[in-house]
Order: sequence, then C-alpha cells, then structure tokens
Amino acid sequence: MTPMKKTSMTLTQILRTIILAIVFLSLTCLLYIGFKQDDQLTYKYQNLYFSLGLGALLAGLATLLLTVHVNEASPQPKKWWFYPLLSALLGLGCMTLAYAYLGVWPLGERSVMIVDMHHQYAPLLAQLRDMLLHGGSPLYSFEVGLGASFLPLFGYYLSSPFNLILALFPESMLNEAILVITLLKNALTAGFFALCVQYIYRRRDISVMIVSILYSMMMYLLAYSWNIMWLDCVMVLPLIIMSFEKLMRTGKYLPYVLTLAYALYANYYIAFMLCIFMVFYFLCFCLRQEQSAAMLSRSFGRFAIGSVLGGGLSMFLLVPVYISLAHTSAAGGSLPDMKSNFEMFALLGRHLYNTTPTIRSGNLPNIYCGLLSVLLLPIFATMKSIHLRRRLAYLGLLGIMAFSLVINQFDLIWHGLHSPNDLPYRFSFLYSFVLILIAYETLVNIRKITLKQIGGSLAGIVGFIMLQEHFGGDDYDFNTIYVSLLLVLIYALVLGLVSRRRIEVRPAYILILLVVTIEMVLNGGSSFKTMQSKEYFTARNDYVANDITKALQKVVDRTKKIGDEAAAGEFYRMEFLPRRTTVDTALFDYRGMTVFASSSPQDETEFMGYLGYAVNGVNSHLYKSFVPMVDSLIGIKYVILDSSTSDDLSSDPYLELIEKVSYNDTTYSIYENKKVLPLGFLANNNIEDWTPSKYDPFTSINSIYTELTGVETDLYTMSSIAAELGSDNIANVNGDASFTITPTESDNDGRFTATVAQTGQTYTFIDCRAAESIDISTDSGSWRVPSHEPYIVNTGFLRQGDTITVSINAKDTCSGNIYIGTLNQQTFDEAIDSLSSNPLKVSSFNSTHVSAKIDASFSGTVFTSIPYDEGWTVKVDGEKVETFATGEAMLAFKITAGAHNVDINFFTVGLIPGILISLLSLAVLIALLVFIRKKVNPHHPDDNEFAAFARLLQPAPKTASVDAVSAPDNQNVLIQQEDTSEETVIAADELQPPEIEQDEEA
Repeated sequence: MTPMKKTSMTLTQILRTIILAIVFLSLTCLLYIGFKQDDQLTYKYQNLYFSLGLGALLAGLATLLLTVHVNEASPQPKKWWFYPLLSALLGLGCMTLAYAYLGVWPLGERSVMIVDMHHQYAPLLAQLRDMLLHGGSPLYSFEVGLGASFLPLFGYYLSSPFNLILALFPESMLNEAILVITLLKNALTAGFFALCVQYIYRRRDISVMIVSILYSMMMYLLAYSWNIMWLDCVMVLPLIIMSFEKLMRTGKYLPYVLTLAYALYANYYIAFMLCIFMVFYFLCFCLRQEQSAAMLSRSFGRFAIGSVLGGGLSMFLLVPVYISLAHTSAAGGSLPDMKSNFEMFALLGRHLYNTTPTIRSGNLPNIYCGLLSVLLLPIFATMKSIHLRRRLAYLGLLGIMAFSLVINQFDLIWHGLHSPNDLPYRFSFLYSFVLILIAYETLVNIRKITLKQIGGSLAGIVGFIMLQEHFGGDDYDFNTIYVSLLLVLIYALVLGLVSRRRIEVRPAYILILLVVTIEMVLNGGSSFKTMQSKEYFTARNDYVANDITKALQKVVDRTKKIGDEAAAGEFYRMEFLPRRTTVDTALFDYRGMTVFASSSPQDETEFMGYLGYAVNGVNSHLYKSFVPMVDSLIGIKYVILDSSTSDDLSSDPYLELIEKVSYNDTTYSIYENKKVLPLGFLANNNIEDWTPSKYDPFTSINSIYTELTGVETDLYTMSSIAAELGSDNIANVNGDASFTITPTESDNDGRFTATVAQTGQTYTFIDCRAAESIDISTDSGSWRVPSHEPYIVNTGFLRQGDTITVSINAKDTCSGNIYIGTLNQQTFDEAIDSLSSNPLKVSSFNSTHVSAKIDASFSGTVFTSIPYDEGWTVKVDGEKVETFATGEAMLAFKITAGAHNVDINFFTVGLIPGILISLLSLAVLIALLVFIRKKVNPHHPDDNEFAAFARLLQPAPKTASVDAVSAPDNQNVLIQQEDTSEETVIAADELQPPEIEQDEEA
C-alpha cells in the first residue's frame, strides 16, 4: 500500500503544479493585455518587455500566494542567503522595469544620461575606462581641463570598484555600461537591506523582501539614480548597520571596519554623511534598551575603535582629497541664521505616491519610500508589545533626520557646511532608511497590531491626504492623491485581516509584497517619465553612438597625430567647437581646457573667468569661442570646427586651415592657431603681482599682457554702446559700456547698438546674469550667449562704422555691461613675439613629468599654463626652486638669465602620509584581531577584548583564570520561556549573538 500512496501523492503534486502553471500563464496574459494599453509605452519592444515582464512578475507573486494558501505543509528552512538573493533579483527586476517604462535602449531611444551624468560623470567614466585599458597616471591628468590632480577627482567620481565593468564594454556602449553598473548597485542595495534586517531581527521570511524593495526603489534612488558615485554608499549602508550590530553583540570588528572603509573609499562625500548618521545610530542603540555603565562603556569603545580603524584604512585616499578640497569652492563655509527650509507640513506630503522627483535647488527632499512605511509609523509608535524605550529611540532618530531636512543649519552641517548647487538634501536617504527600519519592526509584530491602531493610522493618513489635496497645490495631482488613498486602504485592509485572524501571516506578507511591487514599479516608471519631461534623458543616438561622435573622435585622433609630428616632443593643447559635454577633454581623450568637476580649484576657475572664458564661478570653465589673445596664452594650438562654426571663424587672421576630416556626412576642419605660446615662457617679474578686473575681461587681458611683457599693452579699441531707438523707454546707458533695463508689461527686450570704432577682428562680452536671454547680431552672423556663464564671443571681422546689435530679455530690472573691442593686431603680434622669444622648450613630458630647457635673456619669471598645485615641484639645473601661483591659479617660478635645464614633477600632496596612516591602521586591525582570537574566551559571555586587555596590564593570580569571571546577571541574558513576544526576542538579541529564527508563519 505504501508505494500506491507515494504514487498518489506524486500525481497530486503534478496535478497541482499543472494547475498553478495554468493560473500563472493565465494571469500573465491578462496582466499583459492590461498593461500594454498604457499610451506611455510608445515603442514596440518597450511595450512588450514592460507589459510582459511586470505581468509575469505579478502573476508569479499571485501564484505563490495561491500556492501558500493551498499548501498545508510547513515551509522548509531556508539558507541565510536565500531571501537576500531573492530580494536582489526582485530589486533588479523592479528597477529594470522602471527603466523599461522610460524607454531606455534597446527597448526605446532613451539613455541614462541626464543632467550632470551627460555633461560630467560619463566623460570622466570614459576617461577612467581609457586608463584601465591603455594605462595612465593615477596621480595627474592633462586630459581633464588644463590639467588636474587625479586622486581628488578619482575619490569623488570614479573610485567605485564597480567601474571596472566599464572595461568590458566597447567605447560606443558607454551608456549601457553605466546602466549595468546602476542596476547592479540597485540589486545589491535590495539584497544588502534584506541581509541587514534578517540579521538584526533574526528572521528569514518573505517580510524581508517587502522592505528591501521599499528601500531599493525609494525616490532618492530614482531622482538621484544618475549620481552613480553616490549609489555605493546607499548600497552599503545596510551592511554598515548590520556590521555595527554584530560588533556591538559579538565584538567582531572586521565586518564593520571593512564596510565603513569601503563607503569612505567609494565616495567620501556621502560617506561623511554616513559617519554623522552612525553617531546618531549609536546613540539610538544605547538608548533603545537599558544597559549598565559597563556595557555602555564597552559599546562606546567598540564603536570608537571600529570607526577609527575604518576611517584609517581609507586615509590613503582621504588625506590627499582633504588637502585638495581646501582649494575648491567646497572649502570653508559658516552657519547662516537659523530658519526653516520649508514648512514641516510640506515634508509630510513628500511621503505620497508619485510626488515630483527633486533635482534642482529650492524644492523638497526625496523621501518617498512607499505608503506602507507611512501607515506603519503611527502603529509602531503605539505598539505596546515593543518596549517604550525602544520606540522612543527609533522615533527620536527619525525626528533628528526630519528636523535636519527642515532646519537650514542642520541641513548645512550634513553637507559639510557647503550648500549644494542643486541636488538638495543629499542625505535624505538616511531618513528613508530609518523609516523603513521602523516599518519592518512593525511588520514582524504584525499579529499584535490591533484594529484600533490600524483604524487610527488610516484615519490620520486619509485626513492628511484630504488636506494635501486642498492645500498642496499643483504638485499633488489626481494620481498622487487618489492612488495614495487606494494604497493605504489596501495595506490597512491586509493588516486588518491579519488582526482579525482571517488570513495567516505568510499569505499576508506575500500579498503585501505583491502590492508593494506594483506600487514601487509604477512609481519608478512614472518618476523617470517626470524627470524626462523636466530634465530630459539624452537620446542614446545623441551621445556616443552616432556619426558626430565618431567623426569627432576621428578628427581628434588625426589632430593629435598632426600635432605630435609637428611638435617634436613639445606640449600643446587643442579644443573643438561646438562642444559636446562639459568635460570633452576626458570624453575624447585630448589635452585642452574644458572642465566641470567638483574637485577643480576655485582659483583656477576664477582666473579663467577673468580672461573671458565661460565659467560657473566655482568649478567649471568651458571653451565656447576662439579668442586668440587668451587661447594663445594657455597653449591652444589647434581648434577643430564643424561646418557651422567654421563659417563664422574661418576668416580669423590667426587661424590657418590644416586639414578637413569626414566621417559619413559629418565633416570637421582642423585649424592651427598661428600665435600660440609654448607651455611656459619667460615673463617679467611683475606678473607675480597681477591683479585682474573682476567684471571686465578686456581690461584683465590688457593688464596680464602688460605684466607679462613689462610694457604697457592696450590690445583693443573699444566701441561705445547706445540704446536702440524704440527701446530707450526701458533701456538706459550709463557711460560707454554700462546699462540698465527696466522692463514693462508690454516690453521686456532691451536693445542696444554699437558702432565699430576700428576695422578689424571684433570681440564682444556681455555681463548681465539676471537676464533671461542675450542675443548678439551683426550683418554676417548671430550668437546667443548664456546669461549665467558669459564669455568673450568672436564676432568676426567688421569694418569701421559697422553695427553690432545686442538684445537682452529681462523679467525684472537688471543692469550689466556690454564690452565690444576690436583687436589691435600689431600690438598683439608684438606682445606674442616678445613672450615667445624666451620659450620653455619641452623635450619630453608625461602626466607627471615635464623635461625642458630655457635660454633666458634676462632674469625673470617663467609663466606656465599648468594649473598651480602644491604637488608640482620644479628643479632648475638639478636644484629645487620655489614655485608660486600667478593670478592665484597658474604655476610659475623664478629663473636667472642664461641657459638652464628644467624638470617639473608632480606627486600628490598628502599621499605618503595617507598611505602610512592606512598601513598603520591595517597593522592595528590585524593585531586587534589576533589579540581577540588568542586572548578572549569565545565561550565565556563576560569575556571581551577590554577585559582581556585589562588582564594583560594587570595579570591575575596564578589560581585565577578567565573561566573564574563572575557569571552574568540573569536578567540581562536570559529569556523567560513563557514570554515569546518580539520585544523580548529583540531585547535578548541586543546582548548576545542571534540565532536566526526559521519562522515563515511569524
């Protein structure tokens, strides 16, 4: 009979499997048909993938729910990695579906390039890829702007180990490489959060997957998904918290030290915020349960030692980065008068579904992490089964994070006393982390939640949503209000059914996971669509995978070949127009001047602004127009122009056409700057005291040539401006160049004209940063200039008496200056000839070394176009000489008359001390681990590293041993068998290593 019974059971299982498979396929088809009707899915494969993928995912969860409902057998125990792995895969699937909804290639035409990812991060990642494949110095790069110390750049943008994946992708698939890295980090974010709560709360069940998806799909990771260098810290935060808990319970230092060190290494900026958070989390740990003074002292000691060692291990990178930061716009800062960033009521609205992602300054923080976490918060606050002390500790931690968002001084401290330039509230993911942690602790007590708590929480949230609908304005549309209402009602219904014992806990968890998955995927896709409409995800074919990019790379490579053959070892730079990004030098791997990087010295940026380049005032200077007076000064020897810019500039007397390069239908022209100066040249000592004019680049250029040559130099004949007839009712001119515009309701365009005073090449600079738009026009061309980043425009060859027209659109009263100058070519030629008569002749160079000779006709200052950095050392004839910064920006040194050999070398300041600190920290860590292993009795609950160290300092009598240590107080380590509440389990877990519960039924 036994074999027949076994066969019968097998047939039953087969039949059940077939039925479940049919259910799964049927649900998948039904959901697919429903989702494919979405008119946002405009591409064939996008529609197929998203509709089928989400349908299959939800059908799978629904089938699992049905399986659990009909399966009477007890669940099998799972390995520790099972639910974290499922969480990672589910997180990967959810984020992939969100990108599919956006229409990312190959499902659509979009890329992941948006805002600074397009202009800044991706080019730097391309530079890193090139270095990984072809080599390059980790200390300095001339392919980032005029040149930059590479370690500070690496420490902020490029240090994530995930960036090694870039080397696996071809150059044309840079976008796909970044997408893969982003998705992998997001998947691990979900997996690590599952691992964290699984360890802290000693549970292995589906509930960990719920909160993992809430964390990995929170609004912060959607709105700032393109800040790829921040994602590592968000990803590793759960591991740091888990390792901290393990350190406090078991005294095991290694996991905490390594995870903290990883965060500091991967991105020191966000890791700084993690470090502040860990201090508050430690206080929460100390307060959430009553502990003796000895236990608190031990906990503090472990936290302090572990944190110092974690920071110490990363000092090889942090020390040089810290020294470099002193020269950036992020240095310094002070606290403003205390006030609120926004009303506290506004913060609550950011918890609702489909709120607008915040990217620009002046908006509210990204804290949305699912409506479930919102519903569970009031329930947590009123759960008597969780000790009051514990509830107050976590609510207090959440309150600290909330007030840090609201109060401006606290917000500024989290950002290192430097107010962010857009992307506000960069620490807001920490608020979401605490909120989700609270939600999980409530979920594990799901059976103890009462209808009264559910009803009270639901009523409060519904009331708030109604108020938000009335007072919230346009930011809270129909979907935000009514989908949020629907979601909290569904979650409340599931909780109520569990409270009434109508469904078991495990099916309830699966049902909640199903709803959470729907909510977070749809919110993710919708948020990406909102970002697309407000900021624009670059089309893939508009970035690197197009003929323009291929043509540019071809012409850049050809120009380098031409330049290398002509230079015979000399150093030169090139640029091209129009630019593609703000770090084209890195994207196309050439020596130029364009850069936008947080690690850029502010003095260098200001120097370039004084000379008329487009700058943002803090960390960016861009090439926008050929201006020989300054291009020659910084060594721009070759200028590559497309057909549109070539038509405007081909007549410039200082540009000589060398060659044209084509790729398919795209053609670029290579021009040589005939008056370019070498990397360095002998100048008058007066240059050391050069003082620029802050708002008049023409005056600054005249003065720098005067100081360099020692001869009074006036390079321009300036033209006066006048208000155009018909515009003089709103436009007024004060003197030769200054103006004021007072717009009216009917007219807000101030128009000015200037009559060219002298025949020749003309240049125009307009400084009016309050303007909406600025347009310049002549009979032969027109230009639109960004008001926020003015620059000198080469307005071409004009004859005496020709007219230049400037149109400035303004909403409010504004004032500014219009400078129009005609170059005195003979004066300029004489100045260039004078400076080039004593060149620093470079015989060889690489990223960190320049070998040169100079035959100085007089004692003076060697001016170079290398940005000043304390890491540069100069030796003249083998003797080290003092260096200094001309204009507080460019490397210079004194030299005597005669022939000299010059060696210029770079080594990052602070690298050696940083390496020594890291090595010392590593040695201390190893010694600590060895000491604990040899001296601490792991089987004795009262023995620890501090007790062992005390025994080492004061040896006990021979009759004593570690086993003779007094037994612990029973009330601190024993759990009464009859008390099985979560409170007791968690409290006991605070004091000893946890044993994971296999409790699928909670």
